[in-house]
Amino acid sequence: MKTLILAVAALLASQMLAEPVEFVGYITIGSDRHFILYDAKTKESSLWMKLGQEWHGYTPASFDAKKENLTVKSGASDLVLCLRDSKVRAVQSVMAPGMGSYKLVDGTMVYGPDAKLRLRNDLISSPSGLMVSDIEQTIVAGDLLIERPDGSVIKVANGVVTSKDGATSIRGQSMEILVPPATSATAPAAQEAHQP
Repeated sequence: MKTLILAVAALLASQMLAEPVEFVGYITIGSDRHFILYDAKTKESSLWMKLGQEWHGYTPASFDAKKENLTVKSGASDLVLCLRDSKVRAVQSVMAPGMGSYKLVDGTMVYGPDAKLRLRNDLISSPSGLMVSDIEQTIVAGDLLIERPDGSVIKVANGVVTSKDGATSIRGQSMEILVPPATSATAPAAQEAHQP
């Protein structure tokens, strides 16, 4: 009986000492770092967040890159969270978050309707709000809108953008390319060239 009481007490103590939130991932893009927290009780993960952003009462306050420890504030307490072991380390991302929200779900990045990814000089978003990618961000799929620096736009229904070794491939059920009209400085020259 005494052994049973000690075992139950040890189990309760270990559950009380377990952190209610886990530090499950981070990504460094230029000088910016984004972090993901996971709530084991609700089985929810945060979106990518920067230092100072609050999620479920937890706010990342500082990060030790050498130790891979994230200090989060929860009320008046500071919790030091070690990065949970991961199967993916040091991935080479071809695309970078431009803006908006995204969430890691079972190894797939699921983007919010406000998300835009940067692929070199292009911005990729989804007008329907459905866009996903692999964690390395070498494959992006969904109803896609690709904004080019020259002002042209590529709309791809049920599209897939792959980027590997510097080459980009765009495929989809249907594709529409919208090119802006020529500026007034170039329009007359184009018209003169076509006159008999």
